[in-house]
Amino acid sequence: MVEAVEYPVDRFPRMYQRFTLWGDTITLLGEEIPDGSNAYIYYGKLHSLGESSTIPAVYEDIIAVGACGYAASEWAVFAINRVNTGGIPTLDDFLKWGKEKLNFFRAELKRLGRRNRVRIRSLYRPYYPPVSQSTDYGP
Repeated sequence: MVEAVEYPVDRFPRMYQRFTLWGDTITLLGEEIPDGSNAYIYYGKLHSLGESSTIPAVYEDIIAVGACGYAASEWAVFAINRVNTGGIPTLDDFLKWGKEKLNFFRAELKRLGRRNRVRIRSLYRPYYPPVSQSTDYGP
């Protein structure tokens, strides 16, 4: 996802432009007319998990907790109507433990998520004038 577009670059204060994104095309909506020079595009992307993981090591424990929660919940569903040595409470214990792990996992994702942080998005003059909520300008 594209977070911000800085154009022109290397100015102080930084000039962030309003933009629209359609497919892989960004259209600048500000008063600054692009002349073909560089722009900085700030974006986020999905992590990959595997041999060359892009997930920081500090978050690996949270991912392991989520995997445990999903595995325990899945095993509780799989073990219904099957013979096991723990008896009937085993299914409930697995399901309860899995739900606890998943609740913790989701709470940590919510705490760390970018969408839950306060961000200021008005670093530029609005493209459209604000609509008055108290004045009727008539037809």
